[in-house]
Amino acid sequence: MNTSHDSRPEPCTEASPVAPRSTQPVLGRLQQRVALTMVLCLLLSAAVLGFTLAGVYLVDRHLSAVVKEVESAGTVITVNLSSGWPARTLAQTETGFYAVSQGMSLDKGKPLTVQLRCNQDRYLCDPAHRCARLQ
Repeated sequence: MNTSHDSRPEPCTEASPVAPRSTQPVLGRLQQRVALTMVLCLLLSAAVLGFTLAGVYLVDRHLSAVVKEVESAGTVITVNLSSGWPARTLAQTETGFYAVSQGMSLDKGKPLTVQLRCNQDRYLCDPAHRCARLQ
């Protein structure tokens, strides 16, 4: 008996469309997102730190240029220049000794002043307003 209605399924001639499955599990994708978020936070923190340090430097540089107070340091009696790196100067006046953090040419008998800057640094200055930071 031959019936036209066969109970066997017909063989597939074309591949049926199947939704692609994710190659990574959900936990792996979550770890990637967390890692990316951490990297972005780290970069943002580095940028904020960089801008903050640049701002502090600029404020200190501005405040070191503003003279808050000037006082007499007396006239130069002796000057000793120490060799080495960096060169240092020790100036003796009637009021005391002043150690300058860099080499400085001073003439005997000339008056000196000590300037206090707004950032609390102290500078030894000659009459020509050449100043060097005190140690």
